[in-house]
Amino acid sequence: MALIEAHPLVFIILSLLVAPSTSSANSGDLKLLRLGGPWRPITDPKDHKVLEIAKFAVDEHNKLAKTNLRFQNVINGTMKVVGGRIYRFVISARDGNAPDNYLALVYEKPWQHSKFLISFKKVFQRFLFLSFVVALDSNPVDNWRVIENVEDPKVKGVGEFAVKAHNEEKNTHLVFEHVIGGVSQFDHGIRNTYYMLFISAKDGHASHKYGTFVRTWLHNNYLVEFKQEN
Repeated sequence: MALIEAHPLVFIILSLLVAPSTSSANSGDLKLLRLGGPWRPITDPKDHKVLEIAKFAVDEHNKLAKTNLRFQNVINGTMKVVGGRIYRFVISARDGNAPDNYLALVYEKPWQHSKFLISFKKVFQRFLFLSFVVALDSNPVDNWRVIENVEDPKVKGVGEFAVKAHNEEKNTHLVFEHVIGGVSQFDHGIRNTYYMLFISAKDGHASHKYGTFVRTWLHNNYLVEFKQEN
C-alpha cells in the first residue's frame, strides 16, 4: 500500500461537516487520533487491504445502526501508526438506490487480528477539495471552525470576492448567489484568516456549487483555489 506525506486537509473539513452517526469508540479510543505519527495518504484506494478495512467499516456500521448500506468504493483515505493502525476513509455506499459519502475511522491491531470501528458518519457537505495541499504552520485540527452564520457580511464578501477573482483569472462570467456553508481559521502568528467556503453561483441560467479557498491578510483577499463540485 503506497503512502506519501501530505496535508490531510480534506479530512479536516469533512470531519467538521458531517452528520452524527454510528460510533463504537470510547474516550480512550478517540485519544488515539491525536497520538502517533503523521497521517499519510493512501495512494491506491483499490488496494486489497484498504478495501478489506473499508468493507469492515460498512458492515460494522450496519450491525450497530441496524442499516443496510452497500459498500461501493473508497474515494480516498489516510492512515497513521499508533500502537496499531488507524485508517480514515471517505467511502461511497448505497442506501437503497441512493449513493452517499461517509467518513469512517477504523482502528486495527494486526498482531491480534482485530479491528474496531471508531466512527462512521455521513458526509453533510461534499468538501472534497482533493487538489488542496496547504502548508500551514498552525494546527488546523484545533483551529478550523465551522461558520455558523453564512449571512454574515464578511463571509458573503469573501464569497463574492472568490467569484469575482475567479472570473478575472479564468475569463468566466459566474454570478455569486450565496454561501452554503464553510469553515475558517485565524492564524495568530501571521494574522491571516483562511476561509473554505461552499458557495452557489450561476453560470448563465444554471446554478452550480463551488468550493473555494481564500486567504485574507489585513484588508486584502487572495484566492487560493476555486473548484466546481461534481
